[in-house]
Amino acid sequence: MDKRAQVVAALKNDAEPKLQGEWADFMKHVTKAKTIAGTATPIQRLSQVNRYLPGFDGSNDDVAIRILAPFETTISGKPSLHNFGSSASKNTNGNSLLLRLDYGRSRILLTGDLNTDSQRSLLEDYAGNRMELLCDVAKACHHGSDDVSYEFLSAMRPAVTVISSGDNEGHDHPRPGIVAASATTGHLEISQDQIVTPLVYSTELARSIALGKPRKVTVTRDGETTTIEATQLGTIEIEAKTTKAGDLRPTTVKRRLDRTQIVTGLIYGLVNVRTDGETILCATLNEKDHTWQVKKIISRF
Repeated sequence: MDKRAQVVAALKNDAEPKLQGEWADFMKHVTKAKTIAGTATPIQRLSQVNRYLPGFDGSNDDVAIRILAPFETTISGKPSLHNFGSSASKNTNGNSLLLRLDYGRSRILLTGDLNTDSQRSLLEDYAGNRMELLCDVAKACHHGSDDVSYEFLSAMRPAVTVISSGDNEGHDHPRPGIVAASATTGHLEISQDQIVTPLVYSTELARSIALGKPRKVTVTRDGETTTIEATQLGTIEIEAKTTKAGDLRPTTVKRRLDRTQIVTGLIYGLVNVRTDGETILCATLNEKDHTWQVKKIISRF
């Protein structure tokens, strides 16, 4: 599917092949989306052939967003993408958009869910031109999965790696070896016997919660207040819905209130990356007083 009309056609009941499952649900919402002007949102398939994300070609010294992958070739006059194996997920992840955001001298590489096979293909696709993959900041591939090419990480050579991993993660991301690989392949800079870069951030590690034990429950209804003291909390059962990583539907859990902890404070683990085109700031929130812990680097491009 290359344009909106092809997406709409693939959603029809008599389409062959017909979009089904999660892809169909996603594309139905896309086709219903509107622009600010109220017109239908345009749809376009992207690859390195487009070179830039529409509207971000870097003109007038503005932000440029380069499209480095999926890497498109032509077979029998038709556009084709690499096949990364029999698994549908391998191809879905392997043909992720690989975007490089350029602003001033700063380069930030957004790698999607690229896997080992796709990364090795990209190393071949960009043979003789691997400088396109070099960056100051890299968003780590696939949440810190170990399905990663060490040679590809070396080609990126980022000063900063940001690993975006979930807080209820069933895949044990980030994997220890990838945290280590992100450090050993990163751009090394030492100043006054201290490491300036590489820096490796993980949203999983930056995240924190404060827990508290319920002491009493106060219920106000129709102007009357009822207080349930700590000794009575064992008589109260609460029910909650929880969705674990990879589950499509939530699971119902029940707990007695006297055996339940509550979240009294939360830091989501967001890693802020900001740049004026030369200096790059990376910041996370301090758990105790919510001040920012900031690291500053200078772009090397």
